[in-house]
Amino acid sequence: MPKYFHSRFCEKTFFKATSALLFSCVCDIIMGMRVTILNGPNLNLLGQREIEIYGRESLESLNGRLLDFAKEKGLSLTFHQTSFEGEIINIIHTCSDDFLVLNAGALSHYSYAIRDAIASVGIPVIEVHISDVSAREPFRQVNVLKDVCKDFVYGRGVNGYFIALERIIKLMNNE
Repeated sequence: MPKYFHSRFCEKTFFKATSALLFSCVCDIIMGMRVTILNGPNLNLLGQREIEIYGRESLESLNGRLLDFAKEKGLSLTFHQTSFEGEIINIIHTCSDDFLVLNAGALSHYSYAIRDAIASVGIPVIEVHISDVSAREPFRQVNVLKDVCKDFVYGRGVNGYFIALERIIKLMNNE
């Protein structure tokens, strides 16, 4: 069983859906703006997979740092990670938070279903990619999600998630 994120600010909840073990961390910090962080395929292997591209930090560690950052900034975060396209769509459809930060991984390059899910909800989405997909293989340079997302952050490593949260704060403050 893989390690799952846990901190003193969160409670673990696990549930089965379409044979996918889905992890959801709902923060106990009840503050202003609510943000869902949704990570797609292979991001559960962050820190283990292609370290030269994606770095050494695990998803668990990153989520902990994001929580600390969010607490300082007055944000409430919910985390999801799944490798299943349909689960990503279900999370988008049922998301009731104010913003969604999405790293759909390789699904960004061809999932019109995720694109349509984003377009069908009224939640602003900021897309994050750890690597600079525009400078990688030709198939990674295609992005079918970009035009339905409010903003995007590519090629900034895991710091891209923090940049996305900063952009949300600016949008909140109408800057």
